Amino acid sequence: MEERAEKFEQMHGVRIEILWGDANEARTQFLALTVTGIPVDVTDFWAALAGDYISRGFFEDLRPYALRDGLVLEELFQPQVLDALTFEGELFSMPLYINPRVTYYHRDKFSQAGLPDPVDMGDDWTWERMREAALRLTRERAGTGEPEQFGIASARGYNWMQFIHQAGGSLYDRVLFPTASRLNSEEVLIATEFAAQLIVEDRVTGGRFESGTAAMSLDASAQSRRLLDEGGFDWDIVLHAKGPYSRASMFGIGGLQLVSSSQEKDLAWEWIKFITLDEESVRRYVVT
Repeated sequence: MEERAEKFEQMHGVRIEILWGDANEARTQFLALTVTGIPVDVTDFWAALAGDYISRGFFEDLRPYALRDGLVLEELFQPQVLDALTFEGELFSMPLYINPRVTYYHRDKFSQAGLPDPVDMGDDWTWERMREAALRLTRERAGTGEPEQFGIASARGYNWMQFIHQAGGSLYDRVLFPTASRLNSEEVLIATEFAAQLIVEDRVTGGRFESGTAAMSLDASAQSRRLLDEGGFDWDIVLHAKGPYSRASMFGIGGLQLVSSSQEKDLAWEWIKFITLDEESVRRYVVT
């Protein structure tokens, strides 16, 4: 961001001051500055972090700005991305990156166990085959009865939620500000039973993928590749195993918001465009 800010200043003669912190610090900092009358022009919150601010109108609808500049957002982004950043018909954030979840796996561990590579399995990479692999890849520490290597790092939390989507269901009627629970649906039951089977019956979940004590991970982030490469691991990624319905995944979307109380909305919009729509800026951000 600081590198891009220097470039933006060269282009527009405007200095961008960047304030940063962790999630809780960012919320506190933003609210404190807003309350004390110090203008904040742009934020980079994700939807879960900014939820209450979104519903209270803290951010501008970016569609009119895009329309004014002749930008057809539907040609620039997938509709699901725009839907995820839209509340009551208003686009509260301009997409910058997508962080999809895929299955990370240690290729050498699969090979050593005599298992086919998940990528090569294609359509045969299913829940059943993943479970079979996890059982084969879980090894006990000699004389202890306790695993020293697990098949899957975790089947809880977001991974369990992915199972729900792969079974064709969802926890709520919508992602942002849900109005109805679907916890008692058949799809949630199927996903929960599958997760419980892996955790309780098979005991194949545990360890840490980045250290090699788990053969697969359903939630490793893109940042994991640095640790994996530094550790000298032979790893790869593959689409999630197919459940009864699909290979559905969960993904996070990051973006920039134009704060409604900004005193420099047009310049703020130019900065947002420069970060999210300039090809060099997007590539630099994603690579970094």
